[in-house]
Amino acid sequence: MKHLTRFFCFLPVLWLFVGLFAVSIATATFIENNFGSASAKSLVYNARWFEILLLLGMINLTVLFLTRRLYLRSKFTIFLFHMAFLVNPDRCCYYPLHRI
Repeated sequence: MKHLTRFFCFLPVLWLFVGLFAVSIATATFIENNFGSASAKSLVYNARWFEILLLLGMINLTVLFLTRRLYLRSKFTIFLFHMAFLVNPDRCCYYPLHRI
């Protein structure tokens, strides 16, 4: 359990998740261009691996919020900005997880 917590407290892991997210969305864009939006949805956006990737990114971001103490009053604006990535259902990683 300690290694798992240490894994999610590591900032480069979040960058890894963001990079994988960017690559998968770029791949989905090419799939949509060549084969249509239905195939891009079924292969990438509605795929279980994509939702797991987003869930791991959300967990990592939340753990980083807590370990870096962004909830303190002096860092509240930074916390509020980054919390928008978790809460905004239109443009963030929360939206595809409605089926879980």
